[in-house]
Amino acid sequence: MRAPRAVATLLAIVLSVTGCSGTLGGGPLQLGGDPGAYCVPGDPDREIGFGAAGLLAGDAPATIASVDLVDADGLRLASAYVAPLSEGQVGLGTFFPEDEDFEGWSNRDDPAGYVVEPGDSVSVIVIAARIGASDGTASKIRVTYDIRGTTYDAFTSTEIAIKESCP
Repeated sequence: MRAPRAVATLLAIVLSVTGCSGTLGGGPLQLGGDPGAYCVPGDPDREIGFGAAGLLAGDAPATIASVDLVDADGLRLASAYVAPLSEGQVGLGTFFPEDEDFEGWSNRDDPAGYVVEPGDSVSVIVIAARIGASDGTASKIRVTYDIRGTTYDAFTSTEIAIKESCP
């Protein structure tokens, strides 16, 4: 019975090398966003929204645990939201939260515990602000979610930046 022991050993090696975080990337929630960067000029503490659309493939609902910024430097995450795209576009691209007064904005919700059904589209939104005089950046937006007891991370492919001025 050396085969099971060899498989167990190989699995232990793989888990130790990967860090065994319990979170998988590449799950069925696919987030949009153009490769590249959004840059918005903004004074320190001026809140600016960034968002992307997501589509859930597969046959099981996803429960969102959190939405956050990855590799944030000089940025403060003020808030995060999700909203169904079926009820109006919300927070796609960049925007100033105080200007959002259309129907879709009123349908935004706290991401923790939000359920996305298979085939549904969702808007993922972060509101961020520069911490101080320095420019603020984040490499992407991350959505952590659970499907049938497995935790996944989905990422946008767009860097976000709030700077004194943008090129």
